[in-house]
Amino acid sequence: MGRRAEKVSWKWILPIVLFLSLMGAEGQSSEKSPPLPLSGGEDYFYSFITREEYRFYLSDVFPLSLSQKGRFYVSSFRGMPPGFLRAVYNGLPLVRPTLGFWNEQTTPHHRIRRDSLVTGLATAVYQNPGPLSLKPTSIITYYQDYITRLSYIDIDFTEYFRPGQYFQLAGNNFLRDGTEPGEYSKIQVNTYQGRLVLHLPWKWRADINFWQLRHRFNMPPEQVFQFREDWFKSISNLLWIDFSRSVFAGDSLRWTPRLRWFDDQYAQSGRDQRKFQLNAFGHSLDYEFPLAAGTVGVQLEGDIFQSSGKNYWRRHREWQQSGWLRIQQGHTRAEVAVAVGLFWHSEYDPRQQYAVNLTLRKPAFLRLQLSAFERPRPVPILWRTFQGDSFPSVPADRPIVESGQQVALGFQSKHMQARVEWFRVQARHYPVLRPGGRSWERETFWNHGVTLHWQWQFRRFWVRQQATFNANYRKTFAPRWNVISELGVQRSFFNDALKMKGVVTFHWLDEFRQVIFDRLLYQYRLSDAVAGRYPILDARLFARIQSATLYFVWENLLSTDYILITGTGEFYRLFRLGVRWTLFD
Repeated sequence: MGRRAEKVSWKWILPIVLFLSLMGAEGQSSEKSPPLPLSGGEDYFYSFITREEYRFYLSDVFPLSLSQKGRFYVSSFRGMPPGFLRAVYNGLPLVRPTLGFWNEQTTPHHRIRRDSLVTGLATAVYQNPGPLSLKPTSIITYYQDYITRLSYIDIDFTEYFRPGQYFQLAGNNFLRDGTEPGEYSKIQVNTYQGRLVLHLPWKWRADINFWQLRHRFNMPPEQVFQFREDWFKSISNLLWIDFSRSVFAGDSLRWTPRLRWFDDQYAQSGRDQRKFQLNAFGHSLDYEFPLAAGTVGVQLEGDIFQSSGKNYWRRHREWQQSGWLRIQQGHTRAEVAVAVGLFWHSEYDPRQQYAVNLTLRKPAFLRLQLSAFERPRPVPILWRTFQGDSFPSVPADRPIVESGQQVALGFQSKHMQARVEWFRVQARHYPVLRPGGRSWERETFWNHGVTLHWQWQFRRFWVRQQATFNANYRKTFAPRWNVISELGVQRSFFNDALKMKGVVTFHWLDEFRQVIFDRLLYQYRLSDAVAGRYPILDARLFARIQSATLYFVWENLLSTDYILITGTGEFYRLFRLGVRWTLFD
């Protein structure tokens, strides 16, 4: 067992839980505020190919991108290390326990129909609730970029075979040679998804999902005497089934077993450096029922992991479990949601975890929101099971502990929306491999700052502004200022037969610490080099004709040479042409 768990006071949490269970009011509302909508709508969302490209336009996120679109990618949320921002897709947590975070390059961007970033709880919620039409529907999306030899095709087919029962088959192929010589920047991403929704006896509903995500990319060699590219390859298989039904009036029971297996390889000049496999079996059980003017829920979750690797990694087996009690109560003027729980892990002592969200609406056009959370996260298995001679593995004495607080004030009128967020985030006990690679040190990453969202829309024009100030940018994965300004216009022609939208986006990345990427361990750490003050200008034009939309995308119009991670960079102005076409609807 590790060290004794750090104590978290429950004195102020339990009275709130008991009070809320007795609280009554008129009406009921959601436990989190909705994000500001994208002014460009659906056309704007699908003009992006990957999550890497889409999240580049969020001021709270610093893209830990290896550049040359299509390589490995993960987000840093408000300066915190990778993995701090949790993501959930239709009830499935998106995480690779090997790394402690998710390779967002493999997330099927075009399978997402609802994307909510709950900043106060550092959680991204992706949803695909089902087809919009009862008719058989095929959607084809295609993009081409002749400068980098980019080719992207996505096909999505859905058909109902009985009322409320349907199947969906989808997949994409993403190829790119990039702009570096030889095959140094070549990438290939293939994702395949299958979904089957059935009605079972005794009022059960089954939502069966299977994903296979394949990703391969190259990078220039790290050593000057090497002339062959380094290559990376990963295969992720995800199978989960969501069984759901209502037992009594107004309640909800969900059980979701899941099976995941991952393969990962890294070769340097043709020699294998890492071959790692991980199998995971787990489940989630959730029951929620109405109480007074809200709901009460209980969630139990558990996983068993078994890993093995060649060269430097030993066989390993572990388990983890967590339990949550959720209470939500509210009415038209106030709303409170509290979740408290415990986290168990085979290598650590039990840890408390909690999340609190309070929303006040008075007057109706103002919204005040207070949020706080704390949760443990295991150290990545890849770092704990290393057994090479060059450096030791991370001791299994304590997990990473993540926490955050936020105060947000929102305003909404007919033509304008605004939201100001003050935040403080922290990741304690995060292992960092020291320069020279001889020892690990546990560090605390913390940051505080302010985020502004402002949007104005009138007739066919809109302006959207995002800006995030990071006070501790010199010691975190974030720029001092991350500013994104968007100007859009829409116009219809020929009695609405042709609908056009244009969006111009200016992105200002202020000073930041350049990041070092450890290829063997998948670790990101700060370098001593300071970079930034990058102006980046993009433009997008959409033309919709009946069921087809044409896309014209210009990136980096100012030809800014910007480097986020040492040894990588973007240096060219790019143009991409695409089409999204709905067939057989």
